[in-house]
Amino acid sequence: MLPDQNGFEVARKLKQLQPQCPFVFLTAVRQDAERYQGYETGADDYITKPFSYRELDYKLQVILRRTSNAIPLTEAWLEVEDMALNTRSRKLRIGEHTFKLTQRESDLLQIFMQRYGDFVTRNEILISFWGRDDQYTARSMDVYIVRLRKLLAHSSRLGIENLYGSGHRLIRIKE
Repeated sequence: MLPDQNGFEVARKLKQLQPQCPFVFLTAVRQDAERYQGYETGADDYITKPFSYRELDYKLQVILRRTSNAIPLTEAWLEVEDMALNTRSRKLRIGEHTFKLTQRESDLLQIFMQRYGDFVTRNEILISFWGRDDQYTARSMDVYIVRLRKLLAHSSRLGIENLYGSGHRLIRIKE
């Protein structure tokens, strides 16, 4: 009952692209033939409306427990010197230390890592993260820079350099 294609077509495409990806049909269609077709396309379950949210939650938990090890997640690691950032899980590894970052911290560090050695202007950061460059957002950005500097204190090689009033860059420091 989707506007451009039906759920079975979507399910077939999903299975072609991600064969290990679990999925559930949640539908108003109650006919047995439709239910069987759903299972034949690879659905892990076929739930009809009306349904219990609690039961749906339990069913999804079971599916995720069963398939969590089978789903290959591409790790998205950025590495610079002695630091590695997983952009998917927002985990930062510096030497032997591991930290969990907030979304903003991760996004900001990702920019610095991708442009390692190059200045990133304050205006560029403010517009891309907050959509504006006023006093309030500038102070927020400064707080995130301070947090990143504290984390980078665990690195023997990296630091954030400030070009007063203009921007910041991730640099290699003396060893």
